Amino acid sequence: MKFKVLLSLFLAGFAFCGIAQAQNATTDLEKNGLKGKVKSVKTVEYFAVTKTNGDQTTIEKGDAVKHGKSGKTEMVEEYDQNGVKNGAAVQGEIVDSWAYNTVASTKTYQYNADGSLKAGDWKPASSYYTYRTNEQGASLERNTYSDGQIYTEVLSRFDVNGNKISDRSSSQNVVFKYDNNGNKSEKTVSDRDGKILFQYTYFYEYDQNSNWTKCIEMLFGNPVKIVERAVIYY
Repeated sequence: MKFKVLLSLFLAGFAFCGIAQAQNATTDLEKNGLKGKVKSVKTVEYFAVTKTNGDQTTIEKGDAVKHGKSGKTEMVEEYDQNGVKNGAAVQGEIVDSWAYNTVASTKTYQYNADGSLKAGDWKPASSYYTYRTNEQGASLERNTYSDGQIYTEVLSRFDVNGNKISDRSSSQNVVFKYDNNGNKSEKTVSDRDGKILFQYTYFYEYDQNSNWTKCIEMLFGNPVKIVERAVIYY
């Protein structure tokens, strides 16, 4: 028996595996959870194919996942010897901004060179909200101002190591867990009533520097994706 799992939910971006989004990282290498003098990383995602031969079942690579209009199947990131990603913005540097104005409201957004959102606010006539982001552009909290009152909603929480452990929206809660190497081991998505909608688990293979080179992503115990990384060092 042979089958392939095709879910558009997993096509939004490269490699959910291992992304800790550490808030305390000081270099681009640390932000991406990489260890050692890394020169470049090439990442390719594949659909997972399960094959059964008698009593044995194996998980193998299927077709490569294509991304964007170009159909790109691999992503290559390069770093200098100081751990800075080529083309990365200086931390906190705002290189672009955009504003939209009407009679009733003003919307302002500011972006870093890598396209991540740095700050933004929306101010209608009677009430408005502002939100705060970290260096990676992840929302930390949103403050709503109405009739002189301030209401704060925490959108993301981080552990003592700076790893994101939860996200919250008006409709869903997402909880993350990490293994001893700091890589994401579980991701659970539930609705606001606590009903589990998706539950992912991640299994890794590592190189001599404890950087993962292969990750298998499982959804409710079924393999859906295999991610391979070729890590080159100085």
